[in-house]
Amino acid sequence: FQGGPKAVQRREGEARDAFSPKESLAECRQFLKTAARDPAPLLKAEKAMQEFVRSYVLVRGYLDHARRKVASVSEAATEELVVANPDTLAVCSSSHRCREVLERCVES
Repeated sequence: FQGGPKAVQRREGEARDAFSPKESLAECRQFLKTAARDPAPLLKAEKAMQEFVRSYVLVRGYLDHARRKVASVSEAATEELVVANPDTLAVCSSSHRCREVLERCVES
């Protein structure tokens, strides 16, 4: 997310809603801070990623496993956020657009 051109460009005067694509890491952090009133799933995911990084060993053929592990932690955190924050994230259960924005912010 840092540097480079903006991935999403708004049209002049176009309003942004809470679930519009985020253009930076700072926007993702602000979105999660606002939407995730119960941050426990994010803290749990952060702890799982720290443990993964601490114990990561580069072995031939292991990169696909590492990719799946990181994706698994991210997907679980996204689902847990929706469940733990029904007042702000319930729409992400049924809206593909909302879910995609949430997943990308969690991954960041």
